[in-house]
Amino acid sequence: MAALSMHADPPPMTAEEQHLSVLLRETTACDANRIAAAEMQIANASDQPGFALALLACVSRAPKSSADSGAADDVSVPAAAALHNFVRARWPHRLVHGEREPIRAAILRSLLVAPTSGPVTRLLAETFRIVITADVTKQKCWPDLLPALCAAMRESDLMLGKEQSPVRTANALVAVHTLLKPYKYFQNPTLAKEAAPPELEAIVKALLEPLLGMLGVLASGTLAAAAAEAGGTATGGVAGGVAGDMTTAQNGVPTPPVKNEKKQAENDALLHTLLKCFHHTIAAYMPHALVPSLRHWLEVLVKLLERSPSFFNATPGQTKTTPRRKAAKRAIQCLISLVTRHRRHVDKALPTLCGHATHLAGVLSGQRLVSSLDDPPCPIASRTAAACFDLLARVAETAPGFKLLAPNFGRLLEQAIFPALRASAEDEHDWETDEEEYLRRNLPNDFGDDQLTVTSGFNEELYAPRQSACNLLALLADRGSGGGAGALDDSTSSGKDKRSRKNSKAGGKVKKNKNDTPGDVALVFLDRFPPPGDGNAPLDGTGASAYYGVLLAYGALSTWLAKHKNETSSTIVTLARRRV
Repeated sequence: MAALSMHADPPPMTAEEQHLSVLLRETTACDANRIAAAEMQIANASDQPGFALALLACVSRAPKSSADSGAADDVSVPAAAALHNFVRARWPHRLVHGEREPIRAAILRSLLVAPTSGPVTRLLAETFRIVITADVTKQKCWPDLLPALCAAMRESDLMLGKEQSPVRTANALVAVHTLLKPYKYFQNPTLAKEAAPPELEAIVKALLEPLLGMLGVLASGTLAAAAAEAGGTATGGVAGGVAGDMTTAQNGVPTPPVKNEKKQAENDALLHTLLKCFHHTIAAYMPHALVPSLRHWLEVLVKLLERSPSFFNATPGQTKTTPRRKAAKRAIQCLISLVTRHRRHVDKALPTLCGHATHLAGVLSGQRLVSSLDDPPCPIASRTAAACFDLLARVAETAPGFKLLAPNFGRLLEQAIFPALRASAEDEHDWETDEEEYLRRNLPNDFGDDQLTVTSGFNEELYAPRQSACNLLALLADRGSGGGAGALDDSTSSGKDKRSRKNSKAGGKVKKNKNDTPGDVALVFLDRFPPPGDGNAPLDGTGASAYYGVLLAYGALSTWLAKHKNETSSTIVTLARRRV
């Protein structure tokens, strides 16, 4: 395994491999009889020694770029699919004796030199995951995997002086990501406290820590490109000096050349994969080997969150999900895991995180409101906005986190939560297309009597920004029953705040206002939007759109109203008569 010999060209195909490639090509024929006959012969050959290695020989003939697609692709894709099915059914106990080590080494070698995108790489990565789960996570019988991956990363094509290497840096990162996937869940969830497994500590020390320089370079490239596209300039470095000038190389990692849109997309894709590696590392555990560099990772994540609004700049006709937007969403997911599992490491950054998350959620919600059916918003924008609300919900779960959000609740409600609840042209179209599906996606789920799940920030990600916004509103209203929410930004409340500050400076007691809880502040805010006069007004109209959000907000506050307004039913009766 130490010598993967990835620089050597694949040897000529043997007669058996050539026959197998013909059978694989037959499986893509249009005739069902030919397909069935080829599949039967392949199934019979799967019991023979060397079958998996012959499949890998066919996979190695995969086209190196999209321009080379053709006859080779007709063989490599079926070969990769057949290899995946073979490994899933037989690994590790139904293999021919003595083939386990050669097969797994060949799978890794094929993954590292495969095309950087396409079905072949995805199938090889999934096959590699099956092997990793059995041989590393469970049986721990692949001791030379980490040295091989470290050597492959050093010899990959984006490293300084290795531009002609057949090993692709993007694929090496995919291998690292696949290796870390099993650790995004606790290995023994029955334990109250579970330390990071030694295997994860070794992976972080050998692979993730050396990639810190690459992280800074990739993040700087993405931020600089986003600033240039937005017409501005990038300010400062990233990660407190981890990434310096964009023309310098760090840890042997050169700056990816940003010459055109394709090169920049490759840079963004590398950053996205690296963030996925970090996310799976800290989703359940906090390895001790990662703690010294955690500050640098956190600074990169905060900087990406700060600049994320520019990643979603509305461009006519551009609704595709780009790697840069994926990286922004993954950065927020990393922050959610840090706040949920490892809060003490991010406490000092929480005020900054909340401000950036509120701003991004407001920007994305505003873009959704102004979008049309001819120019719909990017699909990933909705999931990113939902992730922002989920991040704020995680922060609000604890008393210090609620105290951090409560003073700015009025601004949070007006700029982010309420715009996410309002109706857009897309809502009317979805309602006309499928009413039941629309209700399922937009109305609160029936949680039964367990209301804790309704107002819990530790729910699984909801993905729908409207549901996540309702969840955050309900959570803040329920936790804020003792008061302390920030009043709305109007002249009356500002005058009261000024008088309160004067009284406090004069030494007098400031009387606590009973109506400054988040729920009460939300009720005052919702009174601004009367029911629309025309019952046939379209949902994309301003009045109907706002009132749609009002009704959803009342639904989110229903638990709080029943719990804290039941002593006098005047509030609920007034809402039922005048507002609903």
